[in-house]
Amino acid sequence: MSDNSDLSNAESIYSLVELQKMGVIDSAVASWIMEHPIPEDDPILVMSYYNLVPRAHEIADALVAQRAEKISATVFKFQTDTLLYAAQQSLKASHAFAFYCPLGSHIPGGHLLNQPLQQLVALPQARTIGTKLIKFYSESKFTLVENYEFFKW
Repeated sequence: MSDNSDLSNAESIYSLVELQKMGVIDSAVASWIMEHPIPEDDPILVMSYYNLVPRAHEIADALVAQRAEKISATVFKFQTDTLLYAAQQSLKASHAFAFYCPLGSHIPGGHLLNQPLQQLVALPQARTIGTKLIKFYSESKFTLVENYEFFKW
């Protein structure tokens, strides 16, 4: 059972076993975390592809190029929140297709989404990739931010 004292409404605290039971991580990721303890400042980005599965490798490669450590095909560790944010900003410029905008607006700044045809197209209004964020809380507990929106424009 999670311990939610002193946290915002968007965060809860769980053990690795609880995160596995919830389906946030699998046993391989849990084992990796046990073998590689997470420093306090290292966020772990957990992704769920909704409609971009054919391009998942492009997203993974881009995250690794932005200094993320690949734990699995959908789980990446960053050394700091600043690097996580920098990766998000970099991917907005290089992989705009992965982002969504609930308002369905065009991409600010005139980024070209459809490079071969040089066309500006609207971002999808529905989530393309769901994300959660796991952070160190204590030696055996982790903070889970369930509504983290890495791919929201």
